Amino acid sequence: MRRARQLVAAAIALAAAAATAPGYYHYVHFAQDGGRFVEKFDLAALPDQRVLFFVSSQQLPLLAVNDSFDGVLSQIRQALSVWDEVPTSQLRVGFGGVVDGAAPGSAPAGQIIFAELPPGVIGLGGPVSTFDSGKGFQSIVRSQVVLADNLVDGSRPRTSFSELFFSTLVHEIGHALGLQHTLASSAMSTDVTRSTTRPQPLGADDLAGLSTLYPTDAFHQRTGVIEGRVVFGDGSAAALASVAAIHPSGSVVTALADPDGRYRIEGLLPGAYLLYAQPLPPASQSGLGPANVLLPADAAGAAIAPAGAFRAVFRGGGSRAEGSERVLVRAGSVVGGIDFQVESRQAASLSNITTYSFPGNNVPGVHPAFLNLTQRDGLLVATGQGLAAALPQLEIDAVGLDVEIRAAGLYEADTRFARIDFNQAPFAGAGAVHLLFRTADDLYLLPSAVRLTAGPAPVIFWITPDFASDQNLWRVGGTGFDPASEVYFDGAPGRVLGFDALTEEILVEPPPGPPGRSAVVTVYNPDGQSSALTLPDGNAVFDYVSAPEPSFDLSAAEGEAGSDVLIELHLNGAELEPEQISLGFGASDLVVRTIDVVAPDRLRAVVTLLPGAAPGRYPVTLSNGLQTLVRRDAFEVVSATASLESQPRLRYQALVNSATGRPDLSPGTLASLFGSSLTGQDPAAVQILIGGLAAKLVAVTDEQINLVIPEQAPTGALEVRLINGAGESAPMLVRLD
Repeated sequence: MRRARQLVAAAIALAAAAATAPGYYHYVHFAQDGGRFVEKFDLAALPDQRVLFFVSSQQLPLLAVNDSFDGVLSQIRQALSVWDEVPTSQLRVGFGGVVDGAAPGSAPAGQIIFAELPPGVIGLGGPVSTFDSGKGFQSIVRSQVVLADNLVDGSRPRTSFSELFFSTLVHEIGHALGLQHTLASSAMSTDVTRSTTRPQPLGADDLAGLSTLYPTDAFHQRTGVIEGRVVFGDGSAAALASVAAIHPSGSVVTALADPDGRYRIEGLLPGAYLLYAQPLPPASQSGLGPANVLLPADAAGAAIAPAGAFRAVFRGGGSRAEGSERVLVRAGSVVGGIDFQVESRQAASLSNITTYSFPGNNVPGVHPAFLNLTQRDGLLVATGQGLAAALPQLEIDAVGLDVEIRAAGLYEADTRFARIDFNQAPFAGAGAVHLLFRTADDLYLLPSAVRLTAGPAPVIFWITPDFASDQNLWRVGGTGFDPASEVYFDGAPGRVLGFDALTEEILVEPPPGPPGRSAVVTVYNPDGQSSALTLPDGNAVFDYVSAPEPSFDLSAAEGEAGSDVLIELHLNGAELEPEQISLGFGASDLVVRTIDVVAPDRLRAVVTLLPGAAPGRYPVTLSNGLQTLVRRDAFEVVSATASLESQPRLRYQALVNSATGRPDLSPGTLASLFGSSLTGQDPAAVQILIGGLAAKLVAVTDEQINLVIPEQAPTGALEVRLINGAGESAPMLVRLD
């Protein structure tokens, strides 16, 4: 859904100030001179270039009996990690914890709240506060994701363990990071055409869209660009026309034309691309532009109207993919002059087509659609604007993989739908198939309309203890499993230890979870299918053993603004899962920089208190597997103590490799420690201990000490201490490789 601007009486109203972008439809403002200003986070204002999202518990959602708020939080953490792991984006995304109301802090951040939304709407998202950074973009101060406070009622399953809820989370967080809607059937497409799932949560268009906002050097080095213009026959611009580029592998990246008709598609892998231009579908929500986007705005904030509808065409003006000239893209290069001339028309005859398939287990049609290549033949049903009326003259072609469509007609069980039958295609190979719907005077291309798979969707039959083991291991039995299947407990992955193809059982260790509560178990296959399709009601459940609720203690309960604090956390009544831990301190100015698990019940973390951190008490949130523990008012930010200003203080990553200036350190490395008040009254009395071992000092000044890291020091996270005549510093963590 569209991004949120403000919450008024538990409903969302959108501000008018927004605009188009050269690709993937970012939020862009046009200046008086035509300059473009995107809305994005300022990486320089984010420690470790990481934006934190905080979840408000002020209004909790209504949940199904087999759902839980722990489950909701686990799905949110997983959705945030999807965007955190985009390799060609510099922006990192993390979970900041649970707060009572609005997330405090002056640093940029995102917030996730629950509120009453219109029927059928599960979420909204986007920037809500920006300012002119003076660096050529609008800097986001706050972004917000608004989720429905009713996760029970709806025409489709919207429980936290459903595919719909997870894909909605990924979609709305994408809005909050600066992305608008796209026609690529990727995460940033509306749910009508979105074809992503948890195993395949992002499409090429999503990766390119985020990476264009926050590019790494590798993004520009490894990908290319196509640019051109879309105009009508009279030369006028086809503003907001969608131009799509299809790679031979089937991946799709799109762009929307600017008000002058110019488009630019970045993030294209090398290859020969099939290109087509297509109009945006009509808006389904009042106050929005076509495809439910926020229209571009001029320097005065007025919306720039899109061009009218036109007949979709492939590169060269044809209506068939096979006759279209491909465009060759090379890494690091720009291919220009790829123009389209389109024919104006009153309205598009086809748009917003959704496809459904039948995964078995007596489940009705599901979206996105899958077809099993091992079946004799297959069918899917489709619905969309103008589709049923066009069926008598409609031609449907597969674009991409080599599959044959046998017939298309009205679906006898419900004539609002079209039935599309496919011939068996055992040699087609797994992957996405794009469908081209063509009438005598129009065409509509739906990317990833159906995914071909080498097997059926998984179904869970039972979950039993592994009686051959004395550990907390369980066997998940069923059918349709894959050696690479993953098992999730709500939104937390279990540790898969093996797969028995003969008995079709997966051996798994559940993640830590809330005592006495249940988690819905879902098996996800790498082809995108899951038992969430075949068991949409969440009938496969794992019960955690009843026990006292775990708690945790902190070694330090306060810190000064503008400092780094090493904190030790002790968990009581449970064990830590090192791969599934997050720690948050309830404000954007309190940032966890690193976590080191030193024992099953103990971890160390470095927390940076930014200079803007306001004095006061803040909650601390520990997420461990499926369970989330929150301690209210557990940490306090205090004012600086003047009497201790002469004592040495160590900052995080102040110890760096002398040759590289980076914290890439190892035993025997020549390193430099930077800071202030390092030497005290007597430089000769300075000692530096790394992991309890004295480092050899090479040069000592009050602001820099050069030293050699002890050869005997072990690798991993070690404590560093500095001792001088004025006192001893608090410990800080350093990592040796």
